[in-house]
Amino acid sequence: MSNAALNTIVDNAKQASGIGIPKLNPYEPGTNNYLAYELGWEGEVTLVERLDGQVFGLSWDGVEYHSDVPFDLAESGEGRYHETIEEALEYLQTLCWTTADSAAAQADGWDLFETIVDGKVVLSLQRDDDEDSFPDDAAALSFVRNAASTGNRVALKALELTGLAAPETKPIFNAGNKSTIGDISMSDILGEDVEPEASPEWAWVQENASYAHRDNGKGAGVWEFMLNMSRTYKDIPEKLVPVLADARENDLSYILIHNGT
Repeated sequence: MSNAALNTIVDNAKQASGIGIPKLNPYEPGTNNYLAYELGWEGEVTLVERLDGQVFGLSWDGVEYHSDVPFDLAESGEGRYHETIEEALEYLQTLCWTTADSAAAQADGWDLFETIVDGKVVLSLQRDDDEDSFPDDAAALSFVRNAASTGNRVALKALELTGLAAPETKPIFNAGNKSTIGDISMSDILGEDVEPEASPEWAWVQENASYAHRDNGKGAGVWEFMLNMSRTYKDIPEKLVPVLADARENDLSYILIHNGT
């Protein structure tokens, strides 16, 4: 069997199916030729021509199937050997934009199209102008990105083939740099009939706070102070002792103490 034999069988079956010719698989059931014809007819793979004129295909050495790829992909090691033709054909589909992929994309109003960039023909993700589902290409790309975020296979493949796949991002805040903050009004500590700013508790908080803030969008602003619970405090006023103790028991990183809203 020549290297091109299976390619030709798949391609011919695909073309015959596409133009409505009655199905007639001429190969012996159970053979690789028969399976290649069935796969091509069912549209499970499309051996598409590369935009630079090169072709994806299959070769068979009598033992394993090899996914033949254009030279630029072969250089990066994309060609692989497979034990079965099903595995080889499935892998080829991940490397090229098939008619099945195109149909799925067009159903949502977008597709990959050939465009010229720096004198070279490349795939570009654009809206389908015939469908008018999106106001512009940017909206179509946003839709595809959202679809990819949900695991949509066609969307993920389109972003990968066009180089538009978003780079992997690392979380800014992780378990090591997350803090817990408890907030409490000084009036809840002292009682409503006590003026917070005139109390010794308020003076102690103000003196020991790691952070003080007034411009908090509440009219003229109300004072708020942050106590860092990793510190060791001395001479804690009696009414603040249970507040700090409770904060430590609940593993709070900070206490935000304010004088009302």
